[in-house]
Amino acid sequence: MTQKEIRQVVRETIAELRRQDVLKSSIDTALRITGKRLKAYYSGEPDAQLQEVLDRLRNDVYFRIIPLYYKDGYTIETISEKICADTSTISRNKKRLCLEIYSELN
Repeated sequence: MTQKEIRQVVRETIAELRRQDVLKSSIDTALRITGKRLKAYYSGEPDAQLQEVLDRLRNDVYFRIIPLYYKDGYTIETISEKICADTSTISRNKKRLCLEIYSELN
């Protein structure tokens, strides 16, 4: 088997594992970890390091998404109505903010 053929088999295998939800991307892992930490924080679990990061992000125009989603339990659709932005904007900025939080915490 040539290197080109091996690379193709590897790419196809990884794609199939992702389709079957067996293999998670590092972004999915970061979002899952951050989501768990935010839910714990907003449920009353003290987290000084997370608090510092959230304080730094408070001036972000879409910061409200984080407490609305993780503290108040609103759906993306409800947040979209509250903030007057489309759902894709809310989803994209929730993901962006969570990745920023993850990056600053790690």
